[in-house]
Order: sequence, then C-alpha cells, then structure tokens
Amino acid sequence: ALRVLESGAVLLCMDDEEPVSRDQCGALFWHGGLRSGRNRWFDKSVQLFVTDNGRAGMMGEHSMMDGMPVVGLADHITRSPYRAAAGAGGYAPPPVPPVHIFESSAAALRADPRVTAAVAAATDDFHGLVAAHELRCQSFRGY
Repeated sequence: ALRVLESGAVLLCMDDEEPVSRDQCGALFWHGGLRSGRNRWFDKSVQLFVTDNGRAGMMGEHSMMDGMPVVGLADHITRSPYRAAAGAGGYAPPPVPPVHIFESSAAALRADPRVTAAVAAATDDFHGLVAAHELRCQSFRGY
C-alpha cells in the first residue's frame, strides 16, 4: 500500500470537514488540523484537498518543484470549468470508485502493539506541533 502511495506525484485528500472561515480553511489546508492531519502526506509534490462542503486547496512540497509551475497549475485548476476540462479530450471517463489502498493491511497493523504505540506517539507529536503555531488569514485586495 505504501508503494502505491509513494508512486504518485499528485495526492488527492478528501477531508470529512466543512470549514467556513478563511482561518479554518487556512489551518485545514496548511496542516490538516487535529482531525485531518492524518490525511496529509507532506512529502508529496502536490496535494489537493477537497472538503465535504466543496472547499478546495492545494499544497506543494517545494523541494520537488519550483513555485511558478505550481502557481500555473493552481491557476489552471481554478480557471477551468469542470465541463470544459472533462470534455477537453473529447472523452470523459466514467467516475471510478475510490480505492482504499490500506484496507488489506489495516487490521494487521492495528493488531501490532508496536504500530499502535508508534501511531499514538506520532499523533501526540503532531498535536503538539499544531498547537505551537498560530495562523490568521487576511485578504488584501489593494493592488
């Protein structure tokens, strides 16, 4: 399962949250917050986030690509209506159901007390890291 995850250049994170404010969206898309932080892979080149209420964001790992291509990708995504993007190639494939790549190994991992302890320690470390930082989002339209 990890090999499949590691092979991807772009990762789509489907979050079970409904952020409303800029600060809520900013925190969710920055580190995932205390609930969705487990749904982030900070070493991936590009992560796209979509929430239950349709908010979307993107994070790029800067050592793998320069900022301008990422900005170009974000610009393309936000300016392309779905119908135009789906029909650009003349063919829109049918939707594919999500694949849970960890499903087959999840029970074995949960049964191993060493894995359970490592996940608990990593969760505590992550929560401490998130709690140590503050984020306030501003919108400036004065240009």
